Amino acid sequence: MRSMSLSALIFSLLAVLFTGPAAAQALKPTVTAIEAAEGTFRATLSDGTTRQGTELVGMVLTYSDGDSTIRIRLKGVRPDPRDTSGKLQLNDLRYADTDNPYCSPSADGVREGYAVAGRADADGTIHPAEPGEFVLTCTSGAQGKCLRFGYRPWEIGPDGVSKADRYNACIHMVRADYCGDGTPTTRDGTIIDMFDDAGIQVADRNPGFSFEAAWTPKGAACVAHVRIRENISLEDLARTCPRLTGKLGPEACSEGAVSAEVYNLSK
Repeated sequence: MRSMSLSALIFSLLAVLFTGPAAAQALKPTVTAIEAAEGTFRATLSDGTTRQGTELVGMVLTYSDGDSTIRIRLKGVRPDPRDTSGKLQLNDLRYADTDNPYCSPSADGVREGYAVAGRADADGTIHPAEPGEFVLTCTSGAQGKCLRFGYRPWEIGPDGVSKADRYNACIHMVRADYCGDGTPTTRDGTIIDMFDDAGIQVADRNPGFSFEAAWTPKGAACVAHVRIRENISLEDLARTCPRLTGKLGPEACSEGAVSAEVYNLSK
């Protein structure tokens, strides 16, 4: 998860978009902007045209990661099979020097990722930023999982509301980050049953599952029970997250009692 800047990308893209004799290249339009667009990459050229997705396969993203420089190559782009709309694209991101995958595998074995416009805060949520800034995220992480769940921040939901707040609420939900400060309390592989008021996700209501929490972009709005009791308790939350005082336990937090962006059930 890293934010990219425009200046770091343009040089590498020129080699991908325009090959051939130098004299011929001089007549070609130049790259004027790079951005994330609907989960993949878009380049704007000086003649006003754009190149996006599969047209940019082979480009290398060069950027600074603190003390070192990292180079990521876009090896391929394909439709995400989890997305029934056919709009979400998986990006095969590789370390340019080794060809090793940038992403670790998700539960379904996918080792690809996405580019999301904006800048990531310390709590993991993503918010609008200057043009050309974006975050690389993988299918194995909460940011990538929430895209696959249908909470894509660049889209408008069926209720006419931007999905951006639901996306950030989902990130906290997936991580069981009740306080909304970036502290996860879940365990890899734990199953949750999520839903929302717009019908983007509908609860399966499997046996043994009960209402866990209501979620907002700032973390939980209330918590009926914690997901992983070995990691945190309601008593811990009352002590470490004062804003949840009076909003903990099934008496204070039940389905339909609190309005939020997303909700979930768990065992």
